[in-house]
Amino acid sequence: MARIGLSYGAVQWGIVSGSARNVYYFKGDAIRNCALAAKRAKAGEIIMDQELLQALTLKLEQFEDGFYKVETKNK
Repeated sequence: MARIGLSYGAVQWGIVSGSARNVYYFKGDAIRNCALAAKRAKAGEIIMDQELLQALTLKLEQFEDGFYKVETKNK
């Protein structure tokens, strides 16, 4: 079962061209924190860092029994 880590922030990316194929890379604090959060998660868990928590401005509204509509708070 998967372990998922989430973060928020600036990410740099690039493409390194090779003779047989291209390699894509991503770097930045958000990428590093995603990996650190995933490492802390147990199988089946989703863990996020404080950067993402602070960036989330969501409001949940019950849509139907057992379902919720997600909206931003600044709407």
